[in-house]
Amino acid sequence: MALASSGTISVSQINTELGRTSTSSNTSLTSLNTGAHVSLNSNSTSKPNSSTPHQMSEWYSYNHSASGTSYTSIVFYYSEDEGSKCESESSVTVYYDSSEEVDVDLQLYTDSDGSETAAGGYYKYVFSNSGWVVNEDGEISDSYSCGR
Repeated sequence: MALASSGTISVSQINTELGRTSTSSNTSLTSLNTGAHVSLNSNSTSKPNSSTPHQMSEWYSYNHSASGTSYTSIVFYYSEDEGSKCESESSVTVYYDSSEEVDVDLQLYTDSDGSETAAGGYYKYVFSNSGWVVNEDGEISDSYSCGR
């Protein structure tokens, strides 16, 4: 459970959030902020920085059990141009946020950590006659069908 987003936060609450005993000895704000006792969770959307001076307010909304985005891969036949979108057999693997449905507005990536957006073009399912149009920002903008 994340720490409060406002109000008073105590060192004992921070220790508890980090999975430590609330009364852990040798605890200082500096040692907590720099991860000296426990590594801080980089997936938490709010976390303290290691810069001084340290402040209790840096811990607002810190969530030690936050999980990161999980990406799922899918293989498509890819074509840059509309004229060959149904004939292309150039395969490419793309990734998407596994919590999302594959549909219009979905962001596609070329890497499994979601840092590189997929190229614009036509992505056809390997064992299907349908596919997706992807814009230059790597986002699905429309669907298409190759007959039948």
